[in-house]
Amino acid sequence: MGIFDRFRHKSHEMVSPTERAALAHDEASDAFGDQAERARLQAEQAEQDRRAAADMTAEGDPLG
Repeated sequence: MGIFDRFRHKSHEMVSPTERAALAHDEASDAFGDQAERARLQAEQAEQDRRAAADMTAEGDPLG
């Protein structure tokens, strides 16, 4: 069900901003859920790799 189907019988004045935001969030997660989750996980892994590399000595041993 699309966002316009949900609002078909409601005017925008009758729908609270919170409800509109929730519906928009649902639509976005429906449209981009897998892609966004994969991108988030890749970014998280890249940050972990960057931190691990920064904590390594020249010999490849962890600092500390």
